[in-house]
Amino acid sequence: MFMIKIAKRIAIVLSIFLVLAFIIAHFMVPEYFDRQFTTTLTSAPTQPVSAQADKLHKTLTICDLHSDALIWGRNLTKKNSLGQVDIPRLLEGNVALQIFSVPTLVPKKKSQWGTSRSGLDWLTVASVVGWWPINSWFSLFSRADYMSEELSSIAKKEENFTLIKSVRDLNMYLTKRTSDKSITAGMLALEGMHPLENNFENLDKLFHMGYRMMGLVHFFDNEIGGSSYGLQAGGITKLGERCIQRMEELGIIVDLAHASDSLIDAVLQIATKPVVVSHTGIKGVCNRKRNISDKHALLICEQGGLIGIGFWRGAVCGDDVGAIVRSIMYVVDLVGIDHVTLGSDFDGDRCIIDAARLNELTEALLNASFSPREIRLIMGENLIRFLQKSLPNSKILSQDLQNLIMQPLSVAYPAAIICFYVFAEFIKHTHWRPFGLADFFGVSRFNFFSQRIGCENMCHPGQDSCR
Repeated sequence: MFMIKIAKRIAIVLSIFLVLAFIIAHFMVPEYFDRQFTTTLTSAPTQPVSAQADKLHKTLTICDLHSDALIWGRNLTKKNSLGQVDIPRLLEGNVALQIFSVPTLVPKKKSQWGTSRSGLDWLTVASVVGWWPINSWFSLFSRADYMSEELSSIAKKEENFTLIKSVRDLNMYLTKRTSDKSITAGMLALEGMHPLENNFENLDKLFHMGYRMMGLVHFFDNEIGGSSYGLQAGGITKLGERCIQRMEELGIIVDLAHASDSLIDAVLQIATKPVVVSHTGIKGVCNRKRNISDKHALLICEQGGLIGIGFWRGAVCGDDVGAIVRSIMYVVDLVGIDHVTLGSDFDGDRCIIDAARLNELTEALLNASFSPREIRLIMGENLIRFLQKSLPNSKILSQDLQNLIMQPLSVAYPAAIICFYVFAEFIKHTHWRPFGLADFFGVSRFNFFSQRIGCENMCHPGQDSCR
């Protein structure tokens, strides 16, 4: 008995210790990693902005193709000292539209010479210590669902933030913003399609969660195709081909960021709509394996696509805003002014500037002899035009949503009526009479429901036998 009591006390102490450790981790671990991975580069101090650049900047419709801000657990409605994006900083930087991308699996061991999805996953750690829903600890699909709910809840609560899902949403928002610059907007994207979990039907479900752009791969090869950092770095799979076709039907933009050369070639052969590279550098300026080649940039833009230039050192091979401008200039000269936009990778790496400092980029573009018209296109109008051609229209959206809802309802409605009938029989044949329920479940009311669903052959309360 004595040993049992000792064992119980040890178990209680260990339980208390684990609970305390879990609580401490919740408040300390996310902030630690946030400081390590999303702080702006200290070698890129704030640059002065001229009155001319500031005046122009305030008239721009600024859009950015890629931010990982959702995964860090910050309150994006408040201005944070950590990271690079939140709603106050988007407004401060005059950002009209920020695309929020959701990675769902980030291996601890990453290498440009080959990365596997096995081993420790940073986002599993984040989901546990961040107190995400328990199912998101084990399911990538559930992580994508949780992140979509996070952004949707912001849009529901904040009057100055709009979630874009269709061309109609975008046009209505832009009309409103012409007279009110104190608002901003977001759109959901997926970084790597592994949340499909090898189930093609999950693609439609992700669409109805609000995802309107999807990167096919991330740091490793998956069931869709090969990653630039993957072990095989192969082309597209049969499932990937099916997904491309369905994405085009739904109005989901295909994103080739992180894709292997073979996967890019394969997608460009089968795609019938323009694609994007949401966040990248260009090898002609910064010859890194992760960056896109000049050849592929030309092929993508020949098909009407967009190249989003990143703001981190590995994308532009530099530590200042001038490095971003050099890459933009190179791609403009290579593919034309209409195919270049911003793809910062805010909160996905240690970027050169944050969202509030985008006026420094406007200044640098002016100093590089870009005209105001060209700056408007690069800073956002190219992306707006692309989205107006690529996002689903409201008619398609409502029809697909109706199909998604009505299919389970076609089963649920008769099942609910059967449950109603069983409960009515229980009330009728027992002495349980709470709150007058026996009267409510009387013959006349049940007859009405059964006739409405065509259950003429079912037994009705009060009948001796079935017809």
